[in-house]
Amino acid sequence: MPTRLIPIAALAAASYVAPRLVALFFRRLMLNPRRHVQPPPVLALPAADERMDLGDGLVAWRWGRGPTVLLVHGFEGNRAQFGAIIDALLAHGFAAVALDVPAHGESSGRELTAVNFVAAIKRASERLGPLHAVIGHSMGAAMSLFTVAHHGGAGRVALVSAPSALHRELRRFAGGVGLSERGTAAFIASVENRVGRPASRKPPARLTPCQRQS
Repeated sequence: MPTRLIPIAALAAASYVAPRLVALFFRRLMLNPRRHVQPPPVLALPAADERMDLGDGLVAWRWGRGPTVLLVHGFEGNRAQFGAIIDALLAHGFAAVALDVPAHGESSGRELTAVNFVAAIKRASERLGPLHAVIGHSMGAAMSLFTVAHHGGAGRVALVSAPSALHRELRRFAGGVGLSERGTAAFIASVENRVGRPASRKPPARLTPCQRQS
């Protein structure tokens, strides 16, 4: 077992007797991404035409000219994951803009929550819009759907490997690190308290006609 996993296993075991105490550690582990992680596969990425400062510490990268498609990666993801999609968008006459979400890439911050994730996508759509579409991967997909459904800004949303429920993802994380049931409940409550909203809130199943833009 790698040495870095030993304290995690020990703290998970402690969740049986001191769930609230260890919940804070796992909340930080869940919400504080490691920067510059290279998730496989790392794809070839063409040099961007422009580095864009969107304000509030957010950075994005633009390729090409034309109707704008916003690309939103997930937790510990990066713009290189969209290499093939960027090539396809450019070939079809679109501009591709990849957002460095908070605490990732060159954007500022140390923590990524549902609240600042949605705020970042909303700011990007306001600065770049109107958007032709948003393409999101993993947590970026779920947050893109939520943002467009509630705030508009794009006519289309494409989702890649989107989680269906945040509460389920938190429970899966807790199970992966070995938290007890009491520890899992304390961990989820800690995340909800930090974020300021319940994780059980369901994402929109679809965009209604009044939420879509032409």
